[in-house]
Amino acid sequence: MKVCVGINDLLNKTRHKFGSELELANISLDAIFDCFRHFKQSVKLQRPNTLFAFITIPHFSFLGYRDFSIANKKLSRSKFTEDELKKFQITLNEKINEINDFLINENVTDNSELGRPLSVLWHKEIRHQHTHRSGRCRKKRTLVYSYHFSRLYDGLHAKSHIKRKWFRSFCFVFEKETINAQSLADEHLSDSSGFSDTISVSDTESESEPLYQCWKRQKVE
Repeated sequence: MKVCVGINDLLNKTRHKFGSELELANISLDAIFDCFRHFKQSVKLQRPNTLFAFITIPHFSFLGYRDFSIANKKLSRSKFTEDELKKFQITLNEKINEINDFLINENVTDNSELGRPLSVLWHKEIRHQHTHRSGRCRKKRTLVYSYHFSRLYDGLHAKSHIKRKWFRSFCFVFEKETINAQSLADEHLSDSSGFSDTISVSDTESESEPLYQCWKRQKVE
C-alpha cells in the first residue's frame, strides 16, 4: 500500500477583495507526524502484513501559484509582497523537507512478513540536492537544495511529463516489491510445508502486472 499525502494542512486559502490565494498555515509538525503515525497504525492493525509506505510530498511555489492565479483572472494582485512570499517559501521548504525525512524514516523502519517497503520519492523531481565544498582545502561540506518550480504548471500541480515520471517510479517500486515478496514466499515454502495465509502475494502480483506492463510500455515510448 502506497499512501500519497499532500500539503493541505500546511497552507490556508485566504479570500480578499483582490481574489483568493494561499498563505502559510500555522500548524505544528508534531501534530502532522501524529496524524501520519495514527493512520499507519490503523492500517497495520487491520492488515498487519501490508507493505505500507508513504509517498514523499512534492514542493509548492508561492510565486508560481500567484502568477498562475493572476494570469487566469483568479487574482488581480497579491496582498503579500514578493519578500513576504519568499519568506513563506523558505519556511514551507523547510517544513516539507522535514516531513519527507519523517516519511522516509517511517518507511525504512517498517517491516512485515513480505519484507521492507520501498519509498516512492516524488519530491526529487522538484527538489535537487548537491554538496557545496568550502573552507581550507575545500574539506567542509554543506548540503544545498535547489528547487525546479518550473516543473509545476501552476506552482502546485506537476506538468504532464513529471506526472508520467511519477507514475513510472510508482510502477517500478510496486513491481520490485512484488518480486521481493515472491522471493520471500518461495524461501518460506522451501523451509516449511506452507506459507502464512495472511500473506497475499498472489493478490499483489495480479494487481501489479497491468501497472508494470504500462510502465514498460511508457518506457519504450
